[in-house]
Amino acid sequence: NDAGAFYHEAQTLNTVLSESPGDYMRLISGIGANEELSVKYLGQTNHWDSGKQAIFHDNRNIIRVHAIIDLFSVGSIFVHMIIFCFISLIGTYLLFLALRKYSLLKPWLIFSLLLLLPNLLFCSSGILKEPLIIFGLGALAFSLVAKASKGKKIFFGSLGLFVMLCFKPYI
Repeated sequence: NDAGAFYHEAQTLNTVLSESPGDYMRLISGIGANEELSVKYLGQTNHWDSGKQAIFHDNRNIIRVHAIIDLFSVGSIFVHMIIFCFISLIGTYLLFLALRKYSLLKPWLIFSLLLLLPNLLFCSSGILKEPLIIFGLGALAFSLVAKASKGKKIFFGSLGLFVMLCFKPYI
């Protein structure tokens, strides 16, 4: 139910673009957005204002991501699914790159286990927050243990931390 709600609320958010591009940019970025603006355009939604959040409003952030994808998905939920699965696959691959350094298992076996682990496969194959969390964990793990340039480590570490804070700050 949440997946469909996030998707439909993103479509509701995108209707603001034709009415007021400035208000749309304020709602998408969160900069300059206030409660009156939220109530005016998104008052009938359930997940946009699901309560005050301490750090980041993770429900709003997932709706924002879906709204951005919806701009070029032509209203197809399958495009959202493919993008989220691809993001999850990248995260799984980055996690694999981090784990293979410390495992005695063959690399193909590690990747197969990560890819086919039932809980990971189930959680990371939808259009909720979990695929982004898998990506964030993978990017963060990669930045901590990979033999890469300092700039690459900082980039992946910052990206992973940012994604984790935006979508599940308590993890």
